[in-house]
Amino acid sequence: MTTRPTSPQEKKALSYARDRRPAYGESDKGARKTEPRRKAIETRQDRRKTDQALAAIPALDEAAMDAAESDARHATNRVGGWRKVPDLALGEYVQRHLRGREERAGRKQASKARRQAQDD
Repeated sequence: MTTRPTSPQEKKALSYARDRRPAYGESDKGARKTEPRRKAIETRQDRRKTDQALAAIPALDEAAMDAAESDARHATNRVGGWRKVPDLALGEYVQRHLRGREERAGRKQASKARRQAQDD
């Protein structure tokens, strides 16, 4: 079975639906560094919390010691709970940009007119 070729309009619609763009105010290149950094920080916090729980074991009785050890081995503590913000679909991203452009349209002329009115 052969698939029929898609028209440019269909390709564009698919691109708007499938492609993603970052929406959290950071450059798309910056995410390459910040996401691994955030994950590493989260993991360090988890390890620190587990180490603190294990350091308190000598002061505990036998039952509490077993529970703390079991918790340290099997449970993963999520301290900060950082989550990556999902990227926007390209269609939503473009609409957001166009809306912003419409809101900014004519600001220079309006500002210039206000300054001239104040000077007069």
